[in-house]
Amino acid sequence: MADEEETEHNDELPIEMQADIDYGEYDSEEMEPPDWITDLDREILALLGNLQIILTPAVIAKNIDRSRSSVSRRLSTLEAGGMVEKPERGHYQISSEGYARMTREVPVEPPEGYEDKNWIAWKILTPEELDELEENGRISN
Repeated sequence: MADEEETEHNDELPIEMQADIDYGEYDSEEMEPPDWITDLDREILALLGNLQIILTPAVIAKNIDRSRSSVSRRLSTLEAGGMVEKPERGHYQISSEGYARMTREVPVEPPEGYEDKNWIAWKILTPEELDELEENGRISN
């Protein structure tokens, strides 16, 4: 057990306000989303990436209110582009590359009691969130 790596956390913050994000071998600060990413792709990747779960095309379609056939076609494209992977037949998860390419640093409202600091979050933006932040000049894509 002496060889186990311990994760460092800021003891001044509640544990739920801290996150350790693993991008694998990729550097998210140097990576951008591919030019071919569509709004539907962003919806799929936001669902898979922000929840960090494995889902079927049918479940993804139901959760983003899209047709299963459209979601299945885009998942094939996303898989070919390295953005998602199939851990088993018919199930998809976001890949480390996909997560690194799609996560963005976005400003957020500070938690109560921490208003004196600027707060950010790392997340995959939905098309609506991206549009809103771009309109307000809070992020550039």
